[in-house]
Amino acid sequence: MTDSEKQDALESIALIKSHLDRSQKEMTHSGSGWICIVWGLYTFLGYAGSRLLHLAGAYLLAGLWWPFLAAIAFVVSVIVIRRKTATQSSKIKGTMTGWFMLFWIPLLLLIAALVALCGLLPDLPVKYSLPFILLVVSTGYLMVGLMFHKSLLAMGILGFAGTMVTTLFFIEQAGLILTLLFGLGLIATGFVLNRKR
Repeated sequence: MTDSEKQDALESIALIKSHLDRSQKEMTHSGSGWICIVWGLYTFLGYAGSRLLHLAGAYLLAGLWWPFLAAIAFVVSVIVIRRKTATQSSKIKGTMTGWFMLFWIPLLLLIAALVALCGLLPDLPVKYSLPFILLVVSTGYLMVGLMFHKSLLAMGILGFAGTMVTTLFFIEQAGLILTLLFGLGLIATGFVLNRKR
């Protein structure tokens, strides 16, 4: 490799690092910490609401409770991004909203497909739908964490490992254990991200 090629490679690496640093700052300023807190609260409200509806015998409402809350949390997440980027240019605001949707919508569709399989295939018990969902969510956090924030990466690793261990050894108590793990993990990650601003 010639000196000129080495210099070009170093400049390319510096450009990539600069782009990642800028993207990380934009993510932090676009409310990623508050979004984690919103989804942590969603986890607790979802579990508590579905348990109460089950106890009341409202099984249909219990089944609709999680998607209903997910729609609200998704809208609140978009609002947080919009508000946190209000002082930014409309291009950055649109880019951050677009990235959020382009990243999470395919994962949400994968979650819906896995839940549908659990409901439609008799050989696949419904009790595995929650671990499937949380493995997909953990994968999402792993991917975002690898690119932007170590705290999101840690959340993804903890979520993935915790889901696997719970599924293998504590499947009957998976709802409560994973609610605590993900709810507290997301809220703690949100506070860490907010402190880094």
